[in-house]
Amino acid sequence: MRALARQWLREAGFRVVDGSALSQPRRPVALVILDCANPRQAEPALRLLQAERPVPVLLMSARLRPGQQHSTALAAQLGVRGVLPKPFTREALLAAVQRALATGTTGD
Repeated sequence: MRALARQWLREAGFRVVDGSALSQPRRPVALVILDCANPRQAEPALRLLQAERPVPVLLMSARLRPGQQHSTALAAQLGVRGVLPKPFTREALLAAVQRALATGTTGD
């Protein structure tokens, strides 16, 4: 899924880098897409990421569903800009990324 998401984002004109770019202080990052198996266990990683470099996060997981209240509540609790359930379509990925980049609020 990651390779396909990377391809779709590049085709849409986004510059895509892997997680190592976050360790380079001068390299700007507009959005992090975090793929996690268990979103409820993502909080420590998100806290560490935000402590090192505050950056908007889109949470990707097969355990989340858009429109379900617990997914929206968890996104708000974790402080992410949105959730992207797997599997997803190209259109769903691009829409989630656009929403995450366009707003400063959480949601899916």
